[in-house]
Amino acid sequence: MTIETLAGLAILVVEDDYFIADELARSLSRAGAQVVGPVGSLTDTLALLDDTDHLDFALLDLNLDGESAIPIADRLAARNEFFAFVTGYSSRGIPSRFGTVERLDKPVEIARVVSVIRKGAASSTSSHE
Repeated sequence: MTIETLAGLAILVVEDDYFIADELARSLSRAGAQVVGPVGSLTDTLALLDDTDHLDFALLDLNLDGESAIPIADRLAARNEFFAFVTGYSSRGIPSRFGTVERLDKPVEIARVVSVIRKGAASSTSSHE
């Protein structure tokens, strides 16, 4: 993996565990991404989305200190922005409407995260052409 792998991509990190959020943000930055956040709550994430015009991808912890991240997923889907769930739980809490959204199991491997982001960003670019 080259350092420029995610160069120029704005990636939102939504994660309530400080250590996981910090590790994800550092790894994404080393891969060249512009990290947005990390954000650790539903309320703060929805507010951030109100103030953010464009994201290339988002990584969503499914459970934010007891609150579901599904309202964030709904907002991202309404904006036609790509995202993946990052969770330690089964897929049981993910509504069927998000059946095609990638689900990354914790602990996440950064190479897998980068691969999923690149795939989503490529789809985003081709759908906007």
